[in-house]
Amino acid sequence: MSEIPPHDARDFGGLVGIQAITLGDGRARYSLTIDRRHYNPNGVLHGGVTFTLTDVGMGSAVFSTLPKGERTTAIEVQVRFLRAVTGGTLTVEGEVVRRHERIAVTRADVTDDGGRLVATATGTFYIYPDSTKDGP
Repeated sequence: MSEIPPHDARDFGGLVGIQAITLGDGRARYSLTIDRRHYNPNGVLHGGVTFTLTDVGMGSAVFSTLPKGERTTAIEVQVRFLRAVTGGTLTVEGEVVRRHERIAVTRADVTDDGGRLVATATGTFYIYPDSTKDGP
């Protein structure tokens, strides 16, 4: 198992309220409890919040495969929104489907409290050497 990268007020996942559950071996699981700040003007979950949840799940799954000194960033993410969400807690399960030297292909499912699928996503992530001396 990899160390779960913390999400706090200094990063976007923390700002949104995403909480880590598990991380390791090319898989990641996170949750998000929905409240009014996550709604769009129509009173349902904003699509950008769902996108963020899938991005964190898939990116963290890739992160769990990286040796020290490497980082990852999304090249492309596609989200399919399947059900409107008005509250409760969402869970994302991201996984690495295929890993190459510099590219990882990922997928994620987002489910609600009742286990219903509310969104799916696929993503392609670039893996590169960490050129920073002190990190973010």
